[in-house]
Amino acid sequence: MKKSILITLLLGTLVSAADPGLIRLRDVSLDPSAPSIMAKGEKLCSPDRNGCYQYLIQPEKNFTNKERAALEEAGVSFIGFVPPNAYIVLATPENLKRLEEKHTLLYVSEYLPEYKNGVPTGRFFNAGSGVKLNIILTSPDCAADFLAFLKEEGAKDVSLICERPPIVRTVCGVELVDKLILRSDVFSVEEEVEAKIMNNAARSEAVMNVDAMNTLGYTGKGIMVCVADTGLDSGDPSDIHPDFQDKNVIGVVASKNTERTDWRDLNGHGTHVSGSAVGTGAHENGTYAGTAPEASLYFICIGGNSSSVYPPEMADMGGAYDSGARVMNNSWGAYSTDIAGKYTTSSLYYDVATYNNPDFLILFAAGNSNKKIDTENNCTLSTQAAAKNVLTVGAAESYRPDRPYTYGSLYSNVAAPFNTDLTASPQNGTQQGMAYFSSRGPARDGRFKPDIVAPGTQIISTESLWDSKNNGTRSSYYTVMEGTSMATPLTTGAAADAMQFLKEQGFTYPSSSLVKALLINGARNMGTGQYDNYTEIPDEDPNCVNGFGHIDLAESFRPENGRLFLYDDVIDDTDCEKTYVFTKSVSGPVSATLVWNDYPGTVGAELALINDLDIIVSDGEDEYYCDGSSEHCDSINNVERFRSNAFPAGNNIEITVRGYNVMQGPQTFSLAVSGMDSSVVPEPSLFLFAFAFLALLKTKK
Repeated sequence: MKKSILITLLLGTLVSAADPGLIRLRDVSLDPSAPSIMAKGEKLCSPDRNGCYQYLIQPEKNFTNKERAALEEAGVSFIGFVPPNAYIVLATPENLKRLEEKHTLLYVSEYLPEYKNGVPTGRFFNAGSGVKLNIILTSPDCAADFLAFLKEEGAKDVSLICERPPIVRTVCGVELVDKLILRSDVFSVEEEVEAKIMNNAARSEAVMNVDAMNTLGYTGKGIMVCVADTGLDSGDPSDIHPDFQDKNVIGVVASKNTERTDWRDLNGHGTHVSGSAVGTGAHENGTYAGTAPEASLYFICIGGNSSSVYPPEMADMGGAYDSGARVMNNSWGAYSTDIAGKYTTSSLYYDVATYNNPDFLILFAAGNSNKKIDTENNCTLSTQAAAKNVLTVGAAESYRPDRPYTYGSLYSNVAAPFNTDLTASPQNGTQQGMAYFSSRGPARDGRFKPDIVAPGTQIISTESLWDSKNNGTRSSYYTVMEGTSMATPLTTGAAADAMQFLKEQGFTYPSSSLVKALLINGARNMGTGQYDNYTEIPDEDPNCVNGFGHIDLAESFRPENGRLFLYDDVIDDTDCEKTYVFTKSVSGPVSATLVWNDYPGTVGAELALINDLDIIVSDGEDEYYCDGSSEHCDSINNVERFRSNAFPAGNNIEITVRGYNVMQGPQTFSLAVSGMDSSVVPEPSLFLFAFAFLALLKTKK
């Protein structure tokens, strides 16, 4: 299997840096063998209400689940993980001393105030009337006292937006940051960057292959989709666009949306997005139907009176979940050069939501910030799109030769060769190209993002009654938009179809990681090329331009070669493993995709990945990892796919999932396998395990 110089260097750098003696934070790497700048016992921060301080420690070897539980019982709280081998704990000096007596620690120091500060330096000189902050606390027990402190300091709009971990949002003077980072009940302080929206052919066999699956009955039936966006058409279920009239639409305004009391769509973005996901196409006899036309819709209005949005609170997402929504579309995000692809509190927020609700799939648009020809290591992702457990979607070109527009004719200041490229025609006669504006990865820590791509150019979908064109008197029912905003709802509808498919396979509660594994396992390589003078899509799979490829529902649900096998399972701890054995008597490639909803990352650590699993494929003689190598190489991603034509028919194939470094276990995972004809060791039963799997996950909340 091929691997670009870029990705090789990224993986090589990260793996070699994972020396047992190196502690890797976001802005600094610490060498335990070097003298500490802190004298033994010296403290910079004030203790919390229980006399505890935050400490950064590195044990001689990682703690097991049993050891962590015993330490928690003894008064040492684990509040952060610094992969691959360090921990941030909250303890009294006495409890820390007892920990040192029981375990060999290579490094012990106070977790310094500067490690907590994620506010860009420039903001201290250009704060204006104040900054909006997201503050992570160490424990829910300290939230009430901390909220009172903020109010005493004159902070405004103080609210607890997440209970576990406790996250507080407020607006205050930038000078307060210096006080916050000296508190031991404060784990992290970051500025919240304003979030903005991310601006029939897509369904065809040549593109997403949705039509074929809809014809087989996979239409999102029985699945509720949540869309958080600018608004939905008239905002009145009794007088709504024909394409939503049979949806039993539930519409609400986000709890912190101070600009709105109704959920009509003044911008047009939310209506277009919703139509691509779940619209029936009723006004045009199904011509412009969404990818899940029989799914129901829960709509959260997060739009203000401009392109800015008010990100939904945990309570908003909880309302959608409690109403039955299991797929959530987010065609918006926050982007700046400071936070591009960075794992921030906003990334953590959505990882928490998916980790605590394992059957809730959250999708985010990658963003529309790519403007450069040289895209190598040019991360332009929104910070929400950099979350680990969400499905991040980039934009490929659609296929509409009837709309022969170039990027240069539609957008200003488009550089060559983008300017003469047709937005909706095959890049080499057969394959789609990437939309020039689609944000690229990798994430700041090297993870592959986006995860997948779908059409995002010349997308025709529903138009709002109250957008700037109609103003309450409808003149048209459909309009054209472009962006990763458009690619994401097409994928959201496909995810709803996948959930329906999984339910019919016996998974009563399909996990979001299994939906991701199913879609990624069938995704197709987009090829290379697109431009003569440089290769935009790298010649390896996956890559950080189109991720694991272009969505293809037919290959995901009904693979061309062999049968499809699906598993939800659990790895308890480091070095534990599960093995599945298959017979292969059919020709064609073997594809196996491993996905896990990872434990939420540590804001302030260099790497976001907490639990590191491996997928290992063996033909009885040799073992191969996800990139085709013979040894572990990926300690970055929580999605790993193995795909190869190297196994001839007649072989037995073993696929093993192994816990390489499980810092916070047990870790659930999902596995999708195609290219085989039967399973020799199918453990456990798909149907029975779906129930046990959900029960285990629910106990982790």
